[in-house]
Amino acid sequence: MWYEGKRLRLTYSIGDLHFEEPYGRRYFITRDSEGQLQTVLSFLPYHRGRRYCVDVMYRRPDGLTGAMEHAIISAAMKMKEDGVEEVSLNIAPLAGIDVTKLETNWVERLMYAIYQNMDFGYDFKNLYRFKSKFGPTTWKMRYLVYDPKMPLLNLALSITNTKGVRNIRFYLRYARFFASLFLYPERFRKHRSGH
Repeated sequence: MWYEGKRLRLTYSIGDLHFEEPYGRRYFITRDSEGQLQTVLSFLPYHRGRRYCVDVMYRRPDGLTGAMEHAIISAAMKMKEDGVEEVSLNIAPLAGIDVTKLETNWVERLMYAIYQNMDFGYDFKNLYRFKSKFGPTTWKMRYLVYDPKMPLLNLALSITNTKGVRNIRFYLRYARFFASLFLYPERFRKHRSGH
């Protein structure tokens, strides 16, 4: 009942600006001196619209260096002027997993390996680096809930498939990466021992 009554349901919104159902989102664009579109940002409201988190970020592939950083800072400053209490850069998935603990399980080690090695599709490590450069005042822990009976390969694919790309080369690269992890589990041990 509770879920059915929710007006806004959070889902993966990679690539979707939600113009048809904005639910209070704020949109910002950046143009260069010639009027060419450089960036598009959308921010999703939370805490009764007094706070916003970045939802979608687009940057022109051949755009100006630093255009996205400028766009985010400018949008945050504008929202501050408008009385917004907090602007969040949203989550940095899989960052901060500690595999040095003896009780680290296979799922945590798999997530760590994805974070360390996946630089195609959804690049978790570079996303964390990008958000870190803004010097956030607070990092808040977020947790991934999963069914322990779910096969690890299914869990890994569900995490790495956040972009929803239907490209055979993309999936073959993932398959090769996961196969190497399962065939050569010493990669996990290597990370645990700190070598």
